[in-house]
Amino acid sequence: MKSARHVDICFSPALYTSYHREGNLVVVIDLFRATTAIVTAMANGAKSIKPVGDIESALACRENGFVVAGERNGDKLAEFDFGNSPLEFTSEVIHGKHLAITTTNGTLAFAAARGQDTIAAALVNYRAVVQYILSGKQDVLLLCSGWTNKMNIEDTLLAGKFARELLSYKPFYSSSDSIAIAESMLDAAGDNWLKYILEASPRLKGKYELLKADMAWAMQEDMASVVPRLKGDMLLPASDF
Repeated sequence: MKSARHVDICFSPALYTSYHREGNLVVVIDLFRATTAIVTAMANGAKSIKPVGDIESALACRENGFVVAGERNGDKLAEFDFGNSPLEFTSEVIHGKHLAITTTNGTLAFAAARGQDTIAAALVNYRAVVQYILSGKQDVLLLCSGWTNKMNIEDTLLAGKFARELLSYKPFYSSSDSIAIAESMLDAAGDNWLKYILEASPRLKGKYELLKADMAWAMQEDMASVVPRLKGDMLLPASDF
């Protein structure tokens, strides 16, 4: 495989086909909250996690012994065992369990990348993801889950952070304007992402009381060393491959 490795950022699953490169590694990002919840659940002992696009399919997983988690527009679905808060997935309730999860945005990003080598990334497993990427040879597409197929601020910031670090290593390069956009936002946010996000995003400012504990958890860097990787339609620890 070629030694030079391309890095790109796709701001939304709706744009995925325009950014897709055959054989690339897709790094799905949904900072608030799906990939943070997925990483947290796996770090706390979930045996497997199945991202599911729709409510009915997620509920049907119960017949195969899964516990189910789901939200729409930030709110827990009443018939589900869990919502999408990473704080719900403690080791006491998730260890040894198989989890199916459906969310407004994050699980749609996994669906968009179906068939590609795909991992889940968040700040809580940031360093583990960087090391995993560096250990490989693939081009890298940082796929932001966004919000209802639109670009969002928080995923773009995290994608910019990953891109900036990867591009500091010699094998990586980029020919994409997306990198410049994300890095400009990263510079504007400085060291206080949450302040920047809440000042810039009416959507998240309006949901801050609902999400503030989850946001605080999601903003903690390197709380977990696990990298969830898709095998078929199931996320498993990359170390198991």
